[in-house]
Amino acid sequence: MGRASAAGRLTSVGRLPVVVLGIDPGTENGAALIANDVLVESWGTTITRAKRDFIVREARTRAAAQDQKLVAVVETWTQHGKWSFKAALSCGEQAGRWLDALEEQRVPYVRVEPMVWRRGIWKVGRNVKTEVWEQMAANHCNGMFHVKQLSHDTNAAICMAWWGTRAEKVKLRLGL
Repeated sequence: MGRASAAGRLTSVGRLPVVVLGIDPGTENGAALIANDVLVESWGTTITRAKRDFIVREARTRAAAQDQKLVAVVETWTQHGKWSFKAALSCGEQAGRWLDALEEQRVPYVRVEPMVWRRGIWKVGRNVKTEVWEQMAANHCNGMFHVKQLSHDTNAAICMAWWGTRAEKVKLRLGL
């Protein structure tokens, strides 16, 4: 089993007893909070520092109320030639802002490449176009949580949070 497929592997025990904050720090930004297989909240578009801090506090409050551990799943990327320098720099800048907010509030996190969480959910390889991935994420969000018309970054954040509730990588990070 390759490194990426092992990292994306879902646990054999099913859903973990955790609250997960999924974060896609892409150009449109997206964040989603899932607890006990319920989409508690999702946020998208322009997310300011104050909004990031609020989202992280909300996640901490939810986890404490449910007496569960909190973890954030934050998307990371490798450059495969399709990104301009400006786009890569912008996404890295957004990710850094999210990581600062998480670290300030002592929230553990895992970084995950898109292909890792996507393969964990859908068991498909790299030869899928971006538009198809985006549609798959929208379908997953609608099917699991009955939400429609969200930005692709918000849909991705929801999917990452769902993946995080079952991911071996999260289980290991939290020592569960």
